[in-house]
Amino acid sequence: MSRRVTTKRVLATLLILLAASVVAIKLINHRDAARTEREQYSVYSDYLFNIPALEKPLPTECREDPQYTGGDGVADIRKYFVSEKTISGLSRPSVLWHVPQERRAARWVPTSVFSSFVGRNLSAETLNAASFQDTKDEMPEMVKDSRYAPMAEQPTLGASFTKAGFNRDFTKAMFYAEVTCGGKTGREYVIMDKVPYGGKYWYWYVVRVDRD
Repeated sequence: MSRRVTTKRVLATLLILLAASVVAIKLINHRDAARTEREQYSVYSDYLFNIPALEKPLPTECREDPQYTGGDGVADIRKYFVSEKTISGLSRPSVLWHVPQERRAARWVPTSVFSSFVGRNLSAETLNAASFQDTKDEMPEMVKDSRYAPMAEQPTLGASFTKAGFNRDFTKAMFYAEVTCGGKTGREYVIMDKVPYGGKYWYWYVVRVDRD
């Protein structure tokens, strides 16, 4: 298959996702903006603070980095820095260009999640440190760009996020993260599910990580 044909297919898929995002945004964001914001901070918080070592997102791997742990055990990150502005498709087009590839790799994820992700990330959003939900009642420090945050205090972790896309029931979420620790920066698309507990939804956990 020629590169031109492949490019056309990618563009066509992206256009379909963009069109579907209009419906997704009306059903999710416009109808219940407060819940979208609340769930987004829950997703960010569980990804940063509460994910068990078994699931291996980048924050967990930072806590297992020998530079932090001495090769034994899991370190507690002492300081979190988060970029005050989300990554948008306008400032970082590659974040949206790879969505069709993610869609093909995770066909079990509802199209509404990908559509919401694309539609919501056409613009950036300012994040609020007080809305993050750390189990230790600690807040990240908001900085202009987490990649250049002061890392003198170890272990230290910096993160930048896109907005999260959701399905209609807020039981699945997708976002893109850039995480810096130990002098290295990694990037990953993250898909998360909500865990039902006691008849209610309790917390978010990682079901798929795709690093670029």
